[in-house]
Amino acid sequence: MPTGDSITQGHASGVANIANQISYRKTLYDSLIAQGRQIDFVGSNSAGWNYAGFDADHMGYPGWQVDQVEAEIYSWLVQNNPNIVLLHIGTNEVNPAFVSNLENLLNEVDRYESDYSLDVTVIVARIIRRVNSKPLNTETTQYNNGLASLVNTRITNGDDLVLVDMENAAGVTYEYQANGGDFVDTDSNGIHPVASGYDKMAAIWEAALLPILPDCSGQSGNTPPVSEAGQNWIYGDINNNGSETITLDGTASYDPDGTITTYNWYKNSSLVATGATPNVSLSLGVNNFVLEVTDDDGAKTTDVVSYKLVAGSGPTGLIALYEFAEGSGLTVTDTSGYLSPLNLTIQNVQNTTWFNGFLEVDKINDNTSNYTRITSGTAATKINDAIAYSGALTVEAWIAPENMTQNGPARVMTISPTPLLRNLTIGTGTGGTSNSETYSVRLQTSDYATGQYAFYYSANGAVRQYLTHLVVTFDDATNTLNIFIDGVLYRSATINGNLQNWQTSYPLTITNELTENRQWLGQWHRLAIYNRAMPETEIDSRYAAGPGNGTAYLIESNRVTLVAEGGITDSYTVAPATAPSGNITITALPDANCDLGNGAGNPLNLAFTSGNWTTARNVIVTATNDTVIEGTHSCIISHSVTSSTAANYPIGTPLGVIIGTITDNDPETQTPTNLVASNVTRTSLSLTWTDPNNIETAYLLERSVNGSSWAQIANLPANTTNYNDTSVSCGNNYGYRVRAYFSTIPAYSNYATTNTSTPACIPTPSVPTLNSVSEATIALNLPSNPNNYTLQIQRQDQAQLLTTMAGSGNWATIAEVTNTNTNYVDSPLTCETLYSYRYRWLDGPDSSQWGSELTIGTNPCPAPLTHSFGLYKDGQWAFYTIDGNNAYDARFTFGPTDGQWQAIIGDWDGDGIDGIGIYSEGVWTLRSATPSGVTEITLTFGPAETGWTPLLGDWDGNGTDTVGLYKTGVFLLRNSNTTGTADITANFGTLNSIPVVGDWNSDNVDSIGYYDNGTFTLSNTNVAPQANIVSTFGPSGWQPLVGDWNDDNKDTVGVFNNGLWRMSNSNTSGEVNFGFNYGNLSGGWQPLGNFDSDPSILNLLFASTVPMPRVPVIPGPSVIVTPSASSSSVGNINEVPSTDGATIEASPTPEVPITSDAPDTTSTPESTEDS
Repeated sequence: MPTGDSITQGHASGVANIANQISYRKTLYDSLIAQGRQIDFVGSNSAGWNYAGFDADHMGYPGWQVDQVEAEIYSWLVQNNPNIVLLHIGTNEVNPAFVSNLENLLNEVDRYESDYSLDVTVIVARIIRRVNSKPLNTETTQYNNGLASLVNTRITNGDDLVLVDMENAAGVTYEYQANGGDFVDTDSNGIHPVASGYDKMAAIWEAALLPILPDCSGQSGNTPPVSEAGQNWIYGDINNNGSETITLDGTASYDPDGTITTYNWYKNSSLVATGATPNVSLSLGVNNFVLEVTDDDGAKTTDVVSYKLVAGSGPTGLIALYEFAEGSGLTVTDTSGYLSPLNLTIQNVQNTTWFNGFLEVDKINDNTSNYTRITSGTAATKINDAIAYSGALTVEAWIAPENMTQNGPARVMTISPTPLLRNLTIGTGTGGTSNSETYSVRLQTSDYATGQYAFYYSANGAVRQYLTHLVVTFDDATNTLNIFIDGVLYRSATINGNLQNWQTSYPLTITNELTENRQWLGQWHRLAIYNRAMPETEIDSRYAAGPGNGTAYLIESNRVTLVAEGGITDSYTVAPATAPSGNITITALPDANCDLGNGAGNPLNLAFTSGNWTTARNVIVTATNDTVIEGTHSCIISHSVTSSTAANYPIGTPLGVIIGTITDNDPETQTPTNLVASNVTRTSLSLTWTDPNNIETAYLLERSVNGSSWAQIANLPANTTNYNDTSVSCGNNYGYRVRAYFSTIPAYSNYATTNTSTPACIPTPSVPTLNSVSEATIALNLPSNPNNYTLQIQRQDQAQLLTTMAGSGNWATIAEVTNTNTNYVDSPLTCETLYSYRYRWLDGPDSSQWGSELTIGTNPCPAPLTHSFGLYKDGQWAFYTIDGNNAYDARFTFGPTDGQWQAIIGDWDGDGIDGIGIYSEGVWTLRSATPSGVTEITLTFGPAETGWTPLLGDWDGNGTDTVGLYKTGVFLLRNSNTTGTADITANFGTLNSIPVVGDWNSDNVDSIGYYDNGTFTLSNTNVAPQANIVSTFGPSGWQPLVGDWNDDNKDTVGVFNNGLWRMSNSNTSGEVNFGFNYGNLSGGWQPLGNFDSDPSILNLLFASTVPMPRVPVIPGPSVIVTPSASSSSVGNINEVPSTDGATIEASPTPEVPITSDAPDTTSTPESTEDS
């Protein structure tokens, strides 16, 4: 039994004729038959019956949801007795929470299996999704996941279920057919497949069915019999004893290749009768019987029949009555007295108006959720059962349609769950877009499959815009359908079949479909439903009696009332609907727009008696001729009845209204047109419109922001056709409407409207974050650019910040960045200075808000360089002492001049004052000075050979520098300045490296290192040394320097080349911190690094050779270097560093006498020239 919704039927899949709608069913059926499977599709519906050889039976209902199938599945199983159910349901709700309804549905299958001792396999599908561009696909997957979890759990617990995956495994392409997909192009919801999609679904069903169905191909054995238990029926309890005896009928059963030998009838799993036509007893309620037939080969099949026994002899008259006398509230009460009341509930009561004796449905909205329906909501069981029992019906309605052109058909009343399924529907119009003034009837009989029906309609002109007596009857004795309008037979037709197949579960709804998409508007005065065919004589008498609620007939000429100011008039007639018992007065009361002969807005009284009440009174309607520009408008005429004796007639009852349409004769206030927004930016836009008037006095412009209420923003002179709105802001939706104002009348035209949105706001950038900072640079991280904007960067320095604190500071733009850089370097800056930064995005003329500010200070200014630097060559010594902005230059000779000696400096005696020394082939001469004099020692240490480089360092941390040697990667270190052997021998360096010595880690112990082609490799230990620090500084080919340049108790590196000195305060690869030029450009000079003594020590060192202390002062600029950019942008190290704009003086050239004296003699230093 294929079961589900429109996808099971094949509805709305590009095939209009239901007889050709086959869904996946025909492809599946044909394939299974071709593979030797003997199958029988079962169900009450048969869409696709045009195809010969195809079993079209199914239970697919377009628009149905899971809970609707849940409510019917038990009865479907009883009626069709399937072995297998194919279940694809859920597309019409796709609510993950509705999986609980699916569980209830499967529980109903289990109940059927238990009640009838039968087994049913249910193959449950994960449903297909919609076209990818449509909503609810995520919800579909969530629903499917819940469905799969439920089914798998039930399978684990022993339920006879199979899960198949239509959503993913079928290979359905979720696009429209025009785009290469499997869905019909004309389906705006993107739900229904075309043939290619259905074929893919068929393949999934087939794969699940083949393992279940036996392969009968090539077999020539017995064909099972066919069991037919007869037609479902309703009986009445004639004797009122709670039971009734009936005769079962299994004579339609047959055996295709033999004889049926036994007929067994079961009720509640118990055998209750045998034979083809046994008598059985029915109890009140539903009685289900299973017929099991057996053929002469022992094969068995079953079928199910259902009989219902109702109390008494069965209803034969009024079964539902609605008189609309409530006057207020949400409920229309069933006053028939038959069984329990089937009350109706008004949905969206705000669209209705209660009067004394009737209800008017008078509003309709574009939003479906605001449509009006009046419905039982649940099954109208007492109506459906009574009519199915009797086979006849009458629907009597007193109604007044709002207009004569409602279509759909618009539902006057219907017993149906959807627009496609029904027991009975009475409406106006014939369907489609036709506006014929007809009443139509759609009736389900046994001659039509579910979803099909007899369709008949009255002749044109049957619908009238006043109180109408509408009667529809069906006589089962003659199979005649009649439609009566105001006592006149408008249509009579013969319809085959009976009403026994009416669905018990269908609800009763008036003014609309249960699904809210067939709205009917008008007045309801009475609705009566009978389960008998009312004869024409009774219809006439009921029409003559009227609706019984004191109303009057209000009959418009030509069914409308059309008048004009200063022009045509119109008329209508008034008469009581029922005879009064005495004199009454019907009063017609117009509003101020109409005159009934007594002046605008004044009442007209019409007198009636019991003798002349059938004579209608003619009422002339004249439009009030005013000077107000109103355009086409209306007047409303209400009616009421009064009498001196209340018993004569229902006093004060509103009798309905006449609505007249008035044509205005005043100058027309034409509506401005072509309102257009253009040049839309984040802060402004332009509006233009066409001015069709020549008499207006002003144009009034209104605006709505993001759907808010309208507010007037401009009162513009006459003939204005444009306006610039400069008060808009970014990221908003603006509605505009403009109308003309005519102060002389006064009046307004209608609005011209338009809608536009300003571009999205430019986001505010985040607060600047710091990347790095030095004495002269601040590097900022830049935020990610969200939309190719320009980033504007502004800065305030310390002086501006102080001004800002006083209330008048200014920001200066320092950059506008348009590329994808991730940082920005601000330089040159002043050391030890506070700076503030802020960002904002620019997009053409628009800008974001300024982001939060970042305030950061540059690093402290470097301390002035206060050190002495020495040079040595062939006994000549030159020292350059820098003390802040002063520089001192001293030159002298000490030691042999034969080029075989190397110079050394260090603190030989641990007094904190450096001395000088010379070394050659293992011989050392060391001279130091104190305030009391000069001491000098000579010692031997190391091999008496060339190639060794002398070193001095505090190897043991005792505060005294002692001797050491280096050659080709070997260090020899001694812990005292005495003749002897090395205390420490270490292998560290390369064949070509130059040794360096210093306290790299501030532990007060000097340790070794080496320099090779611009790379320093430094160890923090002299024993088993390792490369603790490796850094590059300076070009290759320069000579290394070591010293504590910034007095932080840590030695750092430097380099020297031909008079250029460059030093760093760090032993990591980085920038130049200090630099100056001193020395001769000629080569061969040995740099001595940092001479850690003041100039007075130089006096003492050479006091024995210099008659008077003579260290001349050479004025000059500070040589402290402040880098102009980050380390990545440092200039060429060969360049002479800038010193605050001062000119760097040329390097002095030592001019000293040359001597070949032994190391223990010195010559007097010569005076040097200023350079």
